[in-house]
Amino acid sequence: MARKMLGVAASAFWNAEDTELEESVHHEMDSYGEWVRTTFGCHLAYGSGHYHQRCPVAIAHKRIGMSIGFVASKRICSICADDWADCPHSSNELYEVCGGSNPEGYCKVCGKQDCTRHLPGQTYRTPPIAIVTEIERLNEVSLVPKPAQPDARLTSIPISTEELRTALGSSFMPGDTVNCNRCLSRCEGIEEIRLPS
Repeated sequence: MARKMLGVAASAFWNAEDTELEESVHHEMDSYGEWVRTTFGCHLAYGSGHYHQRCPVAIAHKRIGMSIGFVASKRICSICADDWADCPHSSNELYEVCGGSNPEGYCKVCGKQDCTRHLPGQTYRTPPIAIVTEIERLNEVSLVPKPAQPDARLTSIPISTEELRTALGSSFMPGDTVNCNRCLSRCEGIEEIRLPS
């Protein structure tokens, strides 16, 4: 449960980017990572002869995500399920919305299917969400510093075995358990990933 919480903390950080909450959420995320490392220990994932960093806190410190380019053939409003182009709801306004599913089966508040968080009979203040229900064509997937969907991030980053050998010495053998101590060190901030243009 504690490790799952780290994913929630990373999501909160990505959703707080460019807001007044970004720095405080960043600090909280780092403190959760340190607590999990101190309490339970952490290590790099290993499989098929390769090491990977899969910790959401470590990955959140690399400013990179994914953006897709596609042609949507059908988009609906999360609140009323009408075609997004003809819907009377404005994406610039907040509406008092009763929880539960719209006629297409999507949550009227968060737009997810099978939502158990937003309950019928309770009212939530929310903007409408354009839900893509049919895609005509997927054109490309790009790596970007800040994706439009904040949670569209990497879930695994490869770690060079040769770099590990250099850092850990000649006794290191691929397949050995390698502890991750990243959260025990002082945070050096968010790494801006240089992407090819």
